[in-house]
Amino acid sequence: MEIERKFLLKNDNWRGLILRSKRMKQGYICTDPAHTFRVRISDNEAWLTLKGQAEGIARHEYEFAIPVRQAEEIYNIFCADRQIDKTRHYLQHHDHQWEIDEFFGCLSGLITAEIELQSIDEYFAAPEWLGREVSDDPRYCNSNLARLKNLDIFTMEHKMNERRFNGEIDKLRSAERKERLQINRVVDYSLAGIDVKSVVDIGTGSGVFAEAFKNRDLIVRGVDCNPEFLKIAAELLPDVEFKQAVAEKLPYDNLSCDLVFMGHLLHETDNAEMAMQEAFRITRQRLAVLEWPYLDQEVGPPIDHRMPVEKIKALGLHAGFTLCDVIQLRLMQLVIFDR
Repeated sequence: MEIERKFLLKNDNWRGLILRSKRMKQGYICTDPAHTFRVRISDNEAWLTLKGQAEGIARHEYEFAIPVRQAEEIYNIFCADRQIDKTRHYLQHHDHQWEIDEFFGCLSGLITAEIELQSIDEYFAAPEWLGREVSDDPRYCNSNLARLKNLDIFTMEHKMNERRFNGEIDKLRSAERKERLQINRVVDYSLAGIDVKSVVDIGTGSGVFAEAFKNRDLIVRGVDCNPEFLKIAAELLPDVEFKQAVAEKLPYDNLSCDLVFMGHLLHETDNAEMAMQEAFRITRQRLAVLEWPYLDQEVGPPIDHRMPVEKIKALGLHAGFTLCDVIQLRLMQLVIFDR
């Protein structure tokens, strides 16, 4: 049984960690999801591989070594319109080996990362260069990639990987939006029952929540990936320290604040698991996550840009938090985790 998880990458920092690389080509004799049949050739070795129907991230796999000459014949005769050319890079991160596939030809520009696990729920430390998981997206299966002539179908996907709310500042700070956010109520719930002196607002945007926490006489720091937002926030709140960074790699020491706040951020991250782990790393007491509920509403983002509350809970618990409460607001929901 093969158990693998596949991800996109958000930067090239992995390149300095390469231990070895192998150029390989593979062709598909059959691409039926129920029984995929391929030939792979790399250097002076070749294999025939049969894979069964995927069951989540697991599937049966059988592989047989064959002579390279026969593999070349199979590749050219039976796989003429279903071929892949790629280099596989091998990396080690903590206790796991990662395989980075860098594609060429008509798939040039696509890079994916795979990790093989011993069990479906096996824990692994996520590298900082790891992007969004695509294990359940059939478009990224090699058998489907082999049939593509270009990467056009991924154009919108790449834009979604960078999805950050780029609305105008006046809309972000409009009275209508502030009322919809129920800012004071959210802040009250986030602070309830604990002694908070310092807050880190991740995905601070124009500083709407940073301002609300600052009004409670707290030490506030804000983080966002958008430098234009940070420039406006710094002008509006000169007593707040703002830094440009992503949620997956926060510029703060371990246990360096009492409260971490994420307002409409988690569903925007490239790697929600890593973002949650970073929040756990820097907070001494609590994480508060404000998100839209996972349902169709007249306002807010489409449902495919929302995150189910059960997934938010699972991410928090996996990071090490203890679930404290889920609070249903008028239009949104606030999930509070304590250490």
